[in-house]
This record gives sequence, C-alpha cells and structure tokens, in this order.
Amino acid sequence: MTLKHMTVFCTVCEELSMTKAAERLYMTQPAVSRMIGELEKHYDVRLFDRIDRQIYLTAAGKQLWKDSKNVLLSMEQLENHLQSQAVSPVLKVGCSLGIGITYIQNYLDRYYETYPGTLVRITENHSSYVEEKVAVNELDLGIIEGIIHLDTLVSTPFHKDDLAAVCAPFHPLAGYSIDRSSKMLSLQDLNEAGLSLPENGTGTREHLNSEAAKNGIKLTPVWSTINYSNIFQQVLNGKAVTVLSRHLLKDMLEKGDLVELNTDFHIRRTFHIIRHKYKYLASNAQFFVKLWES
Repeated sequence: MTLKHMTVFCTVCEELSMTKAAERLYMTQPAVSRMIGELEKHYDVRLFDRIDRQIYLTAAGKQLWKDSKNVLLSMEQLENHLQSQAVSPVLKVGCSLGIGITYIQNYLDRYYETYPGTLVRITENHSSYVEEKVAVNELDLGIIEGIIHLDTLVSTPFHKDDLAAVCAPFHPLAGYSIDRSSKMLSLQDLNEAGLSLPENGTGTREHLNSEAAKNGIKLTPVWSTINYSNIFQQVLNGKAVTVLSRHLLKDMLEKGDLVELNTDFHIRRTFHIIRHKYKYLASNAQFFVKLWES
C-alpha cells in the first residue's frame, strides 16, 4: 500500500462515491476504482459493499479508514516539520575584518527584515581563518576579501575593491598625493617610509605580499596587527603610511584626515562569498547569499 492508495481510499470513504472522489483528486473514475480494487486484491479483503450502485464501508473498510487517516495525519505533521527545518534558526557567518567594518551591518539589517526570528552569528577574523572554518563546516558561509585557496570551497564574486595608499596630510610623503604630485611612489618607497598593515593571513596583506613578491620586495611593516583601529591611529598621527581598502578609507579621505598617495602600482581585488561545495544551505542562508550577490 502506498500513500497514494491511502489518499484515494480515504477520499472515497469521505465521498462514498468513486466518481466524486475522482473529481476531488483530479483523476478518472476508472483509475480510482482500479486503485481500490488493487487494495482489496492485495490484502484479500472487501473494503466496500456495492449495493444498488451505491458503496458502503465494510467493517474492515472502517478500520482501514481510521488507521489510514492517522498515517496521513502523521505524514502531514512530518512534512510540516521538515519544511520548518528548511529555515536554519542560527546562521554561522564568517567575515574578514575589512568587510566586517564596512559592509556587514547593512546586509544584516536587510536580512532580518525577512527572517526576524533567526540569528546570524558573526565571526570576524582574517580571510584565511574564515576559509579554514568554512572548509571544516564550523561556519556556514564566509565573506572574504582574500584569495581562495581550497578546492573544496565554492566561491561567488560579489564586489570589486581597490586598495589605496594613504598618509596623514602632514606626513613627509603627503607631497606625493594624487592632488599635488605627478611623481609616483613605489611599494618599496612606502615600505621604507614605514608601513602599518593588517597582519599576514588577511586578504589585504595577501594581495600586498603578492604585489611585493612580483617586484622582489620584502615587506617589513613597522606595525602589523589584526586591529584596524591601531592602523588608523598610527597613520592619522603621522607615524606610518598604509595601504587599505579605498571603501574603508572613504570617510577619512573625504574629511581630509588622510590623503591618497600617487603610486606606480594598482591593486584591485574581488570579494567573495564562500561555502563548502557539499554544504546544504537552508532557505534563509540562500537568501543571505543572494543579498550579497545583488
């Protein structure tokens, strides 16, 4: 007996008419009759008495109707439970530091408008850490600015970002700002002036290390940290220069707290949303991904 047999049988019991049951189920009357006949033949029991073109439930039929209704109700409850599980109550998301500072809150606000009863638990760390945690299923999703290294991950690009070299307006290199000089500074010039940079493992540092390696340069920052506030403090006080996301520096550049330097290198990187290639994403996780893609 299949669930289809149960559904047809219960509908016939409710209507006490093969024709009316067929209409309700969008089936033909012969198809309904055939399924009832299959049940009676398979179990060698009569479920309906057929008298004067009417059908009446037998004692066996009444018992089967009662049991079948319970089974169908249980299946409906199971289906409802599984559908409710399609939404994950907690979404574990990792993001790299620059993205956490500049982007994440806006997307969280938009997410909670649609899924207010769920929780997004944010882990903010450097890109390589986020990548590792997604790979071992400790995070559902990662949003990173670094280069993808693991082939077990699926990545979706969603934004391009430029790195900008900056210093305080009173720093000795300020005379080489894009507004005041046509002379370009090299990455080695910045290195010798004293760089304050995110530590190794961050997406920004990885791109800078790659650019330095191409030019035979070994970066020796005077300050290497995971804390962007420390970098800003060093640069705003004229103690160092830095190279960071232009979006991250936007407000300080517009206010004149920092000036952008004219450089002979240009680094553009792509932000990615990452997940494990075999990870099932609940509907709210899929929605979260689409927010960033849009």
